[in-house]
Parts: sequence; C-alpha cells; structure tokens
Amino acid sequence: MLSAALLLLLSCRSSDVTSKPSPDAFLEIGEGGGVMGIYTGYQLWGTGVLLHWQQQRLHRTIDTVTHIPGEHIVQWFQRADSLHLQELQIRETGNYQYWLQYRKAGDTVRIQWTDPQQIPAAVWQFYQDIKSFAQQQSGQ
Repeated sequence: MLSAALLLLLSCRSSDVTSKPSPDAFLEIGEGGGVMGIYTGYQLWGTGVLLHWQQQRLHRTIDTVTHIPGEHIVQWFQRADSLHLQELQIRETGNYQYWLQYRKAGDTVRIQWTDPQQIPAAVWQFYQDIKSFAQQQSGQ
C-alpha cells in the first residue's frame, strides 16, 4: 500500500519549470561583420551574469558585466526552450550576420542568419527582446 501511494505521489509530481538553469548554461546573441569585421553581443549565463562583449577579428573584449535577478534568468531560458532551436538548421553566412547560441545540459545549439525575414518570426522577436533587455540591464 505504501509503495502504491509513493508511486502515485511521484507520478503526479510536476517538474519544476521555474528552477534556475545550471551555472554552465548560457544564451548568447551577437551580430556584426562588414569590412571591419566588428561583432558585438551579449551572453546571459545560468548564474545570472550578463556580459556585453565586442570583437574585432579574433580579439574579443568584455566591457560590461552585470548580474541579473533569478526570475529574469528563468524567463529567458524558458523562452529559449519554447523556440525549439535544436530543430532549426539555419547557418547562413554573409557580410553582416546575426546569431543566437544556446547551451543547456551540455548541448549547444547555434543558429546564424543574414536576413531576419528568412527566420521564424518568434526567433527574431526573441533576439530583439533579449537584446533590448540586455542593453537596458547593462546600460548600453
């Protein structure tokens, strides 16, 4: 009887969808290119660290480090999960490009595009929303 009650309890337990991502999980957005080869972007880590970086050729510099409250981290990672990025095969290259990279549970997915009209609208909206949030949080 006790084992049946325990089995029922475990099977009814919902997963904790509001738990923070692991510390090594991250979201990265970036864009750039052109003649000068200048790129800029943000990384949001599962720990709540938000980095703003710039890169020219192979030299990347981090110019802003900010800490984000836990509830925001959970929301961004949940939104990224809802995009099902692992199902998208977008690897466009060009003179100026955008990308979204997502690492969670040891798996990394990266999509990259040149024309925002050629990707799913939800992905482009996510990119714009997280960029705006990161700019506000980092004072950029």
